[in-house]
Amino acid sequence: MEQEKTKKSFGLTLKNAFIALIQGELLLRLNIGKYFLHIVLVFALIAGAIWASLLIDKTMTIVENNNEAIEYQQYQMAVKTFRLEEITRRSAVEAGLGRLGSPVHENEMPATVIENDTK
Repeated sequence: MEQEKTKKSFGLTLKNAFIALIQGELLLRLNIGKYFLHIVLVFALIAGAIWASLLIDKTMTIVENNNEAIEYQQYQMAVKTFRLEEITRRSAVEAGLGRLGSPVHENEMPATVIENDTK
């Protein structure tokens, strides 16, 4: 008999709590109204933490994209530097001038130094 009474009272309590939850009176019935400011502050802190996490994630994504762009630009610079070094070698310059039909070529013997006798 007592078990049935306990089951009925538990069912009634659960029903009343559900109805109070739907009507928005659950916190008032549990007398949590005096902690309302604390609840709001905790909610604000959690929302701020989530917002900061999203900002940090966005910033890290931008940094990763910029690092990829820097790596690509460093690769392009290395390729261009290699091509420039290849073009400016003496043999490459002489071969290029020969292809263009220029009679200019590298000296076969050292230059003669002409001394100035006028003092």
